[in-house]
Amino acid sequence: MRSVKPILAVACGLAGIGILSAGALAGAPGTGVPASARALLRGQALRVAAAEGERHPYDIQAVRTTAGEADRITCGPRCHTNASASRTPVYLLAMRGRFSCNTCSPPHGERIGPGTVITLEIPIRASLRYTGFRFGDTYPNLRAAGTPARL
Repeated sequence: MRSVKPILAVACGLAGIGILSAGALAGAPGTGVPASARALLRGQALRVAAAEGERHPYDIQAVRTTAGEADRITCGPRCHTNASASRTPVYLLAMRGRFSCNTCSPPHGERIGPGTVITLEIPIRASLRYTGFRFGDTYPNLRAAGTPARL
């Protein structure tokens, strides 16, 4: 089996992890991460990290942006968001650690090796579960979307 480091979104079985409060997350892209949302976002990051084998993630940051901009920042021209979803306000969250991607579904015959970065896209006003998950070794430039908040 060969090991793959996925850059595009990985199919994950983490449904139900980290439901957030819509009231705490409300706001427009580009206006920063409100203090009321920071603890909730950090909690979600810690739950995802634990599920992926890391009990102590670090350099956890988030920025408010849109789904289209989040895709551009995390995977460049290889990704494109559905036009109707590209303007959806999201928090783009990134963290570092030693992750195993325990919940990832690699293609048949492949295996996903360890990674050092996880990013999450968390819609601000929808289901409030993350809808984007990326696993790999490149920490995204969150400043491309605004001023990130340390969580």
